[in-house]
Amino acid sequence: MPRREAAGEAGELIAKAHEAAQRIRTMGRADASHLAPIIAAVREETARNRFPAAALLAELTAEYAEARAAVAALATDASGHVRRRALRCLGHGSPVAFAVEILRAGLADADEGVRMKAASAAGYLGLAEVVRARAVANDSSDGPTLE
Repeated sequence: MPRREAAGEAGELIAKAHEAAQRIRTMGRADASHLAPIIAAVREETARNRFPAAALLAELTAEYAEARAAVAALATDASGHVRRRALRCLGHGSPVAFAVEILRAGLADADEGVRMKAASAAGYLGLAEVVRARAVANDSSDGPTLE
């Protein structure tokens, strides 16, 4: 596929994600069909799509349980890349208990990149105590460390 054509498709993907987020806000509800364009953009290979789409999804987690469920599903994906992207879908408006749940799973992940992203996201969200608690738990067990 020519580069210009791929860029056009990428632009369409993020445009559809923005439209979906606006529809969700207007209707006051989110379901799988409304979230699908946003999830597709989060999964997209280009940063041009996945970063803004993750920010959209992070905003929606503040208000919609379905958005939180979508992020939780991304956080358990078989691909470490997708699990890292799930961590980008946490924002300052995300419910703290939800963010802590996703961060804890990320900090315990087998993939080093996911663990690093979880630690970074925890710091960004002002939840560094989650990382400290995980480090203390690692110190008192034979499990993996954050090193």
